[in-house]
Amino acid sequence: MSLLKKMFGFESAIEEPVELSIEEKKKLFDQLKSELEPEDVIEEPRVSVKELKIPNKSNPGMGYFELDWNNSFVDMLIDAGYKGKSDEKIVESWFIALCKSIIAEEENNKE
Repeated sequence: MSLLKKMFGFESAIEEPVELSIEEKKKLFDQLKSELEPEDVIEEPRVSVKELKIPNKSNPGMGYFELDWNNSFVDMLIDAGYKGKSDEKIVESWFIALCKSIIAEEENNKE
């Protein structure tokens, strides 16, 4: 063990595992991913419905969606002027605007 200490400046080649938060893991993953992918490869913006929940079957209008999206989708929304303190808030503001435009279109079609 003293040979390792002399060669590398520490006693053991095996370091203790470090606990990372989910945010730290995500940042590390994004950093590693960006280092592995060519810079000119840009992922297409994507959003999808991950899950649809209708807790009360007798009132299906009171359900909710769980959405899944990628960073390119959030970047596209930011470029289009959507704002929020987090990716979730940015996507939420887009979804609300989308729902409002659908309602407005339906109202116009009734006339």
